[in-house]
Amino acid sequence: MNTGIGIGRVSMALSGEVAVLEGKERLERLAKALPQLGLRFIDYYLYDKEWLEVGGELGRRPKESCIRQPARSICNSDYTLRFRKRCQHLLPFTSRSEAGDRVVGCSAFQCVKRQSCTSYWGQFGVGAKVLVVMELDVMPHWVAVFTLYSSYQQSELQRRLGLPEVSHQLKACSEDLFRCHADEINPYINFSVIGAKSLKIIELLSKGETTKSISDSLFMTERGVMYHIDTLKDKIGAKNRVHLVSHLYRNRLIF
Repeated sequence: MNTGIGIGRVSMALSGEVAVLEGKERLERLAKALPQLGLRFIDYYLYDKEWLEVGGELGRRPKESCIRQPARSICNSDYTLRFRKRCQHLLPFTSRSEAGDRVVGCSAFQCVKRQSCTSYWGQFGVGAKVLVVMELDVMPHWVAVFTLYSSYQQSELQRRLGLPEVSHQLKACSEDLFRCHADEINPYINFSVIGAKSLKIIELLSKGETTKSISDSLFMTERGVMYHIDTLKDKIGAKNRVHLVSHLYRNRLIF
């Protein structure tokens, strides 16, 4: 789930969020390739599938709360970033498109500050917003999420999402974005599940370092190192240190 943007990537910081330029250009091309959706803005990010389904934290009991917003995503416009920052209270619901992909619909007119959202998006010709959740062949326990802002109203937009060519284009774009940007928007980092210090501890642990040597390297107490390890095991549901390292390796957090 990548605190940095690689060489050759231009990033845009806005309200603590980052958009990756190469991904932005890909989303611009996608919008042009799908004129039938009337797309105004798009963004893309990744979720852990289990987390998305329960709406809670990884390794913990489900919470009765809205799906959390990502700290980092790939957007074709900074307006999407501003809107997500402004409207944390949007209420999601789920349904299925005719193509079989899960659609988490979230109309701008269903939130608490209805008038504010309607007025804000009226400036940009947006009538509805939906989240399209797509499976990832290469990472079956993750899912990719497109946020689509369209000039159409909710019912019309969801009808058009059922067109076969739309599903094909979204799938192809999702795989391309994942292949190029999975590390920037890795959900474990994106949703603040695992911090930088915890990752460093696990990286050293995976290289065979002892608790004592890790504490010396990071100028921490052994007790502090153990706390980070135990917290990670609890969050991820790991049975032991070997299981923890294996899980983080599988999820592209250590290499």
